[in-house]
Amino acid sequence: MAKFIEVEDGYAPTHEIDTWDFPLWSEIIPNLWVGGTDDDDTIEDSVNLHTARNITKDDFDAVVTLYAWAQPVDWMVEELRFGFYDSGISHIDMEALHRAAVFAVNQVKAGRKVLIRCQAGLNRSGLTAALALVMMDYKPEEAISLLREKRSKYVLINKEFEQFLLTLGVSSE
Repeated sequence: MAKFIEVEDGYAPTHEIDTWDFPLWSEIIPNLWVGGTDDDDTIEDSVNLHTARNITKDDFDAVVTLYAWAQPVDWMVEELRFGFYDSGISHIDMEALHRAAVFAVNQVKAGRKVLIRCQAGLNRSGLTAALALVMMDYKPEEAISLLREKRSKYVLINKEFEQFLLTLGVSSE
């Protein structure tokens, strides 16, 4: 069972969060899903690709993967990979983050079922999904609220990510 400890720099109250308190993937709006990576679906321990539960065309048409240790998706699923740490906002390549959000928006607008995933499906995926929602004319506060309602109250517990979104002037594309 995946658990993580929140730390002082950028996180809300310190306690363990059991990531099984919510589903692996959650639908936020039609065709836009946010989620995590199953513990058995990582490459860090050289898991056998044939025994891991990876994402197939039956699950999603396109996936934005933000967790470097996640297994690649299956054949016929389009994937954009941009791994970054769940830490300070200043460590993120903003152009790459923007491209990831635009990719998700374009896929949703084309009627494709899209997953934005990271490790637990809370911060990195929350940041990217919120940017995508803002690009689809949601206000940052509305995007954050919707993600917390549909995914988990713990979405964007990384306060640097949340503050970045609240002060960001993203133009719609």
